[in-house]
Amino acid sequence: MAARRIAIFGASGMIGSEVARALVADGHEVTALRHSRPVPEGCRIVEGSVSDFDAVQRTLGDSDIVCQLATTKNDRDTFIDVAVRGTFHILDAIVKRGGCEQLILAGADASVGIWYYRHMGPLTEDAPLRAYPGYYPLSKVLEETLVTQYDFQHGIPYTILRMGFVRYPMDVLKFFLAGQVKGRTWKNMFRGAMSPELQKRADGEGQGFALVGIDQSSGLPIRRTFVSYRDVVQAWRLALGNPLATRQVFNCVHPSCDMAAVGRLLSERLGVPAERVPLDAHSYDMDTTKLRTVLGWRPQDDTFSMLESAIAELGG
Repeated sequence: MAARRIAIFGASGMIGSEVARALVADGHEVTALRHSRPVPEGCRIVEGSVSDFDAVQRTLGDSDIVCQLATTKNDRDTFIDVAVRGTFHILDAIVKRGGCEQLILAGADASVGIWYYRHMGPLTEDAPLRAYPGYYPLSKVLEETLVTQYDFQHGIPYTILRMGFVRYPMDVLKFFLAGQVKGRTWKNMFRGAMSPELQKRADGEGQGFALVGIDQSSGLPIRRTFVSYRDVVQAWRLALGNPLATRQVFNCVHPSCDMAAVGRLLSERLGVPAERVPLDAHSYDMDTTKLRTVLGWRPQDDTFSMLESAIAELGG
């Protein structure tokens, strides 16, 4: 693909920095809006905030393609300014300057409810927008709504990449471990759902363990999804400037993993017990057929390969 002029918002974030770095490496001319944190080397930098319309316009410049990854995580004081007003400013700036070749939005599986709601089958791109409680899920629904409605009104050719729980291998391992394992204490996000005895072990008293999330309404192990950064970056590269991606939404996740199977793997590889923890959550999966068949996405990872990579890094 010929080099493009690309404006990127959110280039200092975890996903945005990986995407910006890849676009620079691919030879594109990348302009990034920098607010408070550094952006990858090789980007032309515009100082300012996505909540400032003038800064957005300056970042947009004469770009061909616009990438919107600016977001905020469950922060009541900033999510309107960043996710809603920021996306609105980007869209309005595109309209006022006469359009763009493509707008790519960083969507999220949070916009369709994932494991907070019970689903009767894999979530496709046609799943209704249905945020679970929290400012971040709500912001992702509002972003998608703004983008699609601006297209109806003004004809902005968009692509939405609805990404799953994007993590590095060690982060995936951290999701499942609790307490003392391999010489370190792993803080687990589900400590509050554990029994008092498991909470003590999660705090480092006694033997650590692998968490197996159980749907408390059915008693069955939960299946849930992750996706690696490099497979997300691959999806962005495939969507960029691709006519087949115009006015399309694509799910971008790895196949769901059974948390009981993960528990067995970690027990075998790390010598820790797997402990069942009831959660107010349900199994889900997301259908990536569209991303694979239309854009040719070929993920290099899955949850188990990322876990094996992290275990190898630990020396397990």
